[in-house]
Amino acid sequence: MLPSSNIIHKTSSPQRLLAKEHDTDEIGKGIIDYQSNTNQFGRGEQHLSAVLYEGDIVIYRTGNWYVDGVLVGDGDIQYKICRIETIQIVWTHNCEHGVLRGLDINTTNSSSTKRGLRFFIPTPFVDVEFGPEQLVGRINTIEWIKTTTSDYGSGRNEEEEEGFSSIPLQENMWIGKDEML
Repeated sequence: MLPSSNIIHKTSSPQRLLAKEHDTDEIGKGIIDYQSNTNQFGRGEQHLSAVLYEGDIVIYRTGNWYVDGVLVGDGDIQYKICRIETIQIVWTHNCEHGVLRGLDINTTNSSSTKRGLRFFIPTPFVDVEFGPEQLVGRINTIEWIKTTTSDYGSGRNEEEEEGFSSIPLQENMWIGKDEML
């Protein structure tokens, strides 16, 4: 199934903008696509994972989460962020099965740039893997910038990427947005 006509895909970057109705949060519209927004997403072919692309930045839940309305897992709820690298999911008309893989992303407050959160991939890289039922949302407003750091002792330059939201985001603003409606 092709993505809904409610979604405009930018060809120059993996971020997307929503063109029509969208779940709102404290800051505005179109910042985070929440799987729990039943006006936009559902199960199977309508699941948020069906419109993800490699490179998308997503929020997922660990510890415990819901599968078909049943709470599973035995840990404390934690929300984590990753950049999607691989999507291996089968979608039917009413369910989704598979795995999402990506790189762990850390955040820090970026008060010096007044841009809210700074997103970065820590080194060494940390691979993550989770199921579509753990997906909370996709963050749409991150712009990635390549930076070069120099190690003057060795004469090496290392290139890193860091992301900033075009709209200031608050840390953990997504907590509670994944609860079943």
